Amino acid sequence: MAGFDARQGCPLTCWWCHNPECIPDFNHSNGFTVKEFSEKQLLAEIKKELLFMDESGGGVTFSGGEPLQQPDFLRNMLIACREEESHTAVDTSGLASQKVFDSLMDFPDLFLFDLKIIDDAQHQKYTGVSNKQILKNLENLNNHQKNVIIRVPLVPGIRATDDLADALKGADFVLLVVPAQYLRGIAQQMRPLLAAGTPVVSCAKGIERTSCALMPEVLAETLPAATVAAPSGPSFATEIAPDLPTGGTPARPAPARG
Repeated sequence: MAGFDARQGCPLTCWWCHNPECIPDFNHSNGFTVKEFSEKQLLAEIKKELLFMDESGGGVTFSGGEPLQQPDFLRNMLIACREEESHTAVDTSGLASQKVFDSLMDFPDLFLFDLKIIDDAQHQKYTGVSNKQILKNLENLNNHQKNVIIRVPLVPGIRATDDLADALKGADFVLLVVPAQYLRGIAQQMRPLLAAGTPVVSCAKGIERTSCALMPEVLAETLPAATVAAPSGPSFATEIAPDLPTGGTPARPAPARG
């Protein structure tokens, strides 16, 4: 079992970002909330799960957003978790000053390092920032022989195309990984190209700002002839990264009974 703490805010603006907690003016009217915790309060929450973590070999992952944007809080929580003998991981985009990395690198057991794109020009285009400092920080972690898992958002075996009709032709099912605020527009373009009854799995989370609709709700409205589903857990990065077996379930509303 793994505990998970998500920190709000991120210095990147990735085109594919689907974490609503990263949005500064995030609308909470659809039931999502962002809670503020003191170090003492958060540690109390973590302690509630320690027995389950110990029995399952899990631990605590600090993610976001970008947890390195709150370095003092993060460092203190890492130290507190170490005192509880709990395994810790920091899930990071890698964008922070060298000073911040130097002040934190000795405390986590593991860095989950999200390396978005290698080419700097492409990185700036799709994330809004240069990756030069990110690569320096990764090299610094390597030079200090820290435990790092590099994660790149590229799925092997997928043929890249910018032709929507070509991508959908003959598809047995569709995995739709589109940023939340662009999902409706893409789905509307898909509608005349998609065979009736084709399963469409919404792989993005979040809400549509203009309607406060969840992603499966947007798809159900724009693709009424499709079978809309959404992935569900449980699955954990510590299982997926080393290619260990893990599980996931596509969930959809029960069909109406006549």
